[in-house]
Amino acid sequence: MIPQVKVPTFSITLPVSKEKVEFRPFLVKEEKILLLAKDSKEPKDIARVIKDVVESCTFGKVDTSKICLADLQYAFMQIRGKSIGEQLELTLLCGNCKARHQHQFSVDDFEVTNLEINNTIQMGDVTVKMILPTIEHYMEMNMVENVEDVFSVLASCIEKIYSDEEVFENSPDNKEDLLDFLNSLPSVEFNKIQDYFKNMPLLYKDMSFTCASCETPNTVRVDSLNNFF
Repeated sequence: MIPQVKVPTFSITLPVSKEKVEFRPFLVKEEKILLLAKDSKEPKDIARVIKDVVESCTFGKVDTSKICLADLQYAFMQIRGKSIGEQLELTLLCGNCKARHQHQFSVDDFEVTNLEINNTIQMGDVTVKMILPTIEHYMEMNMVENVEDVFSVLASCIEKIYSDEEVFENSPDNKEDLLDFLNSLPSVEFNKIQDYFKNMPLLYKDMSFTCASCETPNTVRVDSLNNFF
């Protein structure tokens, strides 16, 4: 039997859930899968592979269908850093002339925003308790084709609605009731739900540079979903 190379393990604390997780670097077979997803350029393929790699590299301890997007981003970034190197190189394009610019990054340059977000939204006597979106919610929201699809994603991120008199828990059987609730909201109250999504925790870094070719100032948002494979 061929002797196996021992794979090191590391530990991290997920920034949102505060859960402590052990992980290993990804293996060659997982790196191949990441490269295939990168070549396909399909957002659904990218999301699926990120989930699969994080779940495998955390020994199945992280349920990637339930953790919020920011925790998944952070876990993937840390795994990638220990797998390929914590110093990363990325090519950024000028938005004006498309000139290419090489930039060096460190895994530690990326921080999760809005960690203190409040997941309860007050609407008069009614309180809406939200969950943080998963990667599936995020992908669905950015790939929807109509307004009804957007409302469907919003409804799935409601955990419960309650007042002093009653509590309404979200379940697969009451989706239509939640959609009716959203459609019946005054615009000022619905905007509170939209703001919740706009301000949800995310891991990214805004990179600013001046193009060496055309001298145009640029700011590019770099994140683990679209830039690091």
